[in-house]
Order: sequence, then C-alpha cells, then structure tokens
Amino acid sequence: MPRDDEARTAARDQKIWEAYLFGTTQMELAEEYGLQQSAISKIIVKFKASVKLPTREDLVLRSVSRLEKLIHKAWKVAESEHVAVNHGRVIYDPRTKEPMLDHAPLLQAIDRIVRLEERLAKLLGLDALDRLVEQQGDAMDAELRKLIDDAKTSTRVQFRAPKKK
Repeated sequence: MPRDDEARTAARDQKIWEAYLFGTTQMELAEEYGLQQSAISKIIVKFKASVKLPTREDLVLRSVSRLEKLIHKAWKVAESEHVAVNHGRVIYDPRTKEPMLDHAPLLQAIDRIVRLEERLAKLLGLDALDRLVEQQGDAMDAELRKLIDDAKTSTRVQFRAPKKK
C-alpha cells in the first residue's frame, strides 16, 4: 500500500511539474491539488534540482555536429550535376544534344555552405580574435599616430636652426 501512495504522489508531482512548465502558477496548482503553495514550491524545487541542464560545451558540441551534417549535405548538392528543366522537361543544348546544366543549385549550395561555415566560425569563436585584433589595432593605430605627432613636434623644437644674428 505505501508503494501505491508513493507512485500516486510521484505521478501527481510529475503532473504538477509539467503544468508549472506550461505556465500554471503555484497558487493555481495549490488550489487544483488541494495543497499549500509552499508544498507546490517544494515539489517544483525538487524537480528543478533533478533536471540536468546541458552545459555550454554540450550545446556547442551538439550545434557543431548539426552544422557539420548540414555542411556535408550542402557539399553533396554542390558536387552533383543538375540539369536545366523547364516546365518539367529537361532542356537540351541544341548543338550537342546533351542536357544543359543548371548552375543555380550549385550557387545556392555554395551560398548555404558559406553561411553554415560563418555560423560555425561564430559558434567556435573563430571570428572573435579578428574583432579583438581590429579593436586593439584601432587603439594601437591611434596611439602610434600620437607618438609620431609627438616625435615630430619635439623634433621641430630640438632641431631648429639657430637664429642668425
């Protein structure tokens, strides 16, 4: 009998958790299940503690894997030949009588590969170094210009020809 109660309580708590995830407030749940709001809160806290959230590394690895699969598929499209079709019929070259090639799918695949590669680089932080170098480069350029200007100014003062009397 106690196990039946535990099973019913576990099933009830699961339903409370799911309803909470879908936006039901703790007060609404307390009214619906005839419990105190604090009891509902404890159930929610228990479920939150049991949920293992993926780490950033897990999410990055999952995204990298998906992007690599998409890039691989896009390359298959890019590497295959596509014949030109008009109104469902293959278009033939009048001189050679060979099917004419349609380059639009190749160009679209290239565009998609570039976009996927850009997303992958962003995800892995490969572009962050370039932005950092650009930002620091601007600051370094300004500092270098100031040093050059200062050097020019001090040089003019130091190396002026003596006034003739």
